[in-house]
Amino acid sequence: MGGAGITSRPTLSGARFALIVLGGPPVGALVYVIAALFIEGGAFPGGETVQIVSFLFIMGSVMGLFPAFLAATAWAFLPKPSALLQRMALAAATGACAGAGGIVLMTPVLDIPVPTADIQGLLALCGAVALVTTASPLSGKAAN
Repeated sequence: MGGAGITSRPTLSGARFALIVLGGPPVGALVYVIAALFIEGGAFPGGETVQIVSFLFIMGSVMGLFPAFLAATAWAFLPKPSALLQRMALAAATGACAGAGGIVLMTPVLDIPVPTADIQGLLALCGAVALVTTASPLSGKAAN
């Protein structure tokens, strides 16, 4: 068949792993903040937009560490396709699963309710964007 094959064995450098774990949460938090501002029409009620955005960004960066660790671990073991769109799709799917699933796994530890489906969808979007950007699937070779 003429499709793109797997050209990268499942490995991940320590630097790339660290970038995904430490760089992914701020990226995901930024996506969350942008979505929240979009939903609220560009500003939060009560004139507290700067404080709320700051809080969301900081908490998102902290809460995203475990999902980012899950994504980096999964990315280390997944064989990467050679085709660009397939690598991007794999990174997005892996990040989405880690973003939504990681928070759900944390709920009993943090004693918080499981997020609603719409919030899980937003968390999946955050994870997808974070892994696509930090795993660097746009490079000339599959990100290691």
